[in-house]
Amino acid sequence: MKAIEVYAGVGGLGIGLEAAGIQVVFGHDIDEKVHRVRTENGIPGWRADAGDISKIAPEIALRSYDMVCGGPPCQDFSVAGQQSPGARAELTVSFALLIGACRPEWFLYENVRRAAWSTQYQNARKLFKKYGYGLTEMVLDTSLYGVPQSRKRFICVGRMHERDGFLESAIKAAAKKTKRPISDILDPKDPDDAELIRIGGYFTRPFGDGRGVRRLNEPAPAVYRNFREKPAKKHRETRNPLDHIHAVDAHTITQRQMSRIQGFPLDFNWWSSDVDATEKDIDVMIANAVPPPFAYYLGKIIKARHSAKEIPAMDPRFHSWLYKRKTKRGKPLTSAAVANILSRINRARKLLGGRTFASIDAEIDALDVIIKKKSLDIKQSSDLRAACRLYDDFLRKHQKKSAYDRPPKPWKRPFGNRATPWEPKWVAEHDLVPEHPRLKAKDVLAPDTAAIQNRKKPNLNRSKRTEQDELEDLAKLGFAPDRDYID
Repeated sequence: MKAIEVYAGVGGLGIGLEAAGIQVVFGHDIDEKVHRVRTENGIPGWRADAGDISKIAPEIALRSYDMVCGGPPCQDFSVAGQQSPGARAELTVSFALLIGACRPEWFLYENVRRAAWSTQYQNARKLFKKYGYGLTEMVLDTSLYGVPQSRKRFICVGRMHERDGFLESAIKAAAKKTKRPISDILDPKDPDDAELIRIGGYFTRPFGDGRGVRRLNEPAPAVYRNFREKPAKKHRETRNPLDHIHAVDAHTITQRQMSRIQGFPLDFNWWSSDVDATEKDIDVMIANAVPPPFAYYLGKIIKARHSAKEIPAMDPRFHSWLYKRKTKRGKPLTSAAVANILSRINRARKLLGGRTFASIDAEIDALDVIIKKKSLDIKQSSDLRAACRLYDDFLRKHQKKSAYDRPPKPWKRPFGNRATPWEPKWVAEHDLVPEHPRLKAKDVLAPDTAAIQNRKKPNLNRSKRTEQDELEDLAKLGFAPDRDYID
């Protein structure tokens, strides 16, 4: 499975996907310093503006990648940003347009959770559905997916012609039961880690009146650009009653520790010899990255479904729903009949390679093609179709509308809103040669067609025509004979 990463940053998403067995061919990012860090770590990339679809869409479309993934800049959505959608937020729609231009089988969109309810995402969502993608949309806590920080992220996984929510059960099943604490990544042999273990707490700037000092037996708060900031004056002078030790006594996270909290490999090199980057620049790169372990779990799920190694779990309510149904004779289904239906649905899913099509007709058509290749008998084929239709009937009655499908605010349409029905301004008028109409403004008075059709045909033999003949013919066509029209 091959993928390409746009809005890639230093490549956190790509690192996780590569570890899951997905080949990330290269990534795009416009920042020169970011590109140098990628080069330093041997991550293939192309310095380009992913917002300019005309430059990158042909490259992606012609090479037929299986997946396009990326997280457009999120500062305009996030609490740590300006809390108002701006130019960077508009790149979400650009991402959707890129998907429409390239039409990969899969796409993965990742952003802050606030992005899910933005006007920009809702408009992008409309485009995804118009292009024919089934969507799995979820807000996930990265601390349940191998990252030692409570970072809430919104993901949208799309696959062409799938049913909405097709990966939801697999993603929920992959979540750990407990959140990963920061103590999991500390090495007592490392001097900085040893100091942090000895002190038992570290400081990170709190939001509002929250805690500033964090314990080691819990996940870190979400990493952001000022995560390593030292205690301000108010934190030094007054101890927060929620802190178990004073802020001035707490450990200050190092840049290397910040990188590991984000889930980057120990040997990842943030400093390139040929670019003038400051510590603040590197902090921003780390904070803006997708945690690689989080991407790894998502990549494993996508790869398993793509290679037909995993089938979606059935809705747990379906089992009890079957027992409420009755046979044609009015009797409830037996346990054996219910077990047979469940078995047939799972068998159909395996035959379809884990696919869950957007419509039952498309699903049956795909199943019929496989049945023909497998040479199944008529009864088996009929039972499989009936089981699939039964489950589709259940889903249509019980599947809730996506919480992320909300009507967006109306766009400011560049061409305005038409209050009256459209009428053409320009119309075709058939003249002397009907097969070649000429265009004219609708409000211009048409000539007397009957007079034109009944007029005497002009003499086209120029050797016998005089200048007076030309003027008379022009006058018949409505031209003033007193003006000089003839060379």
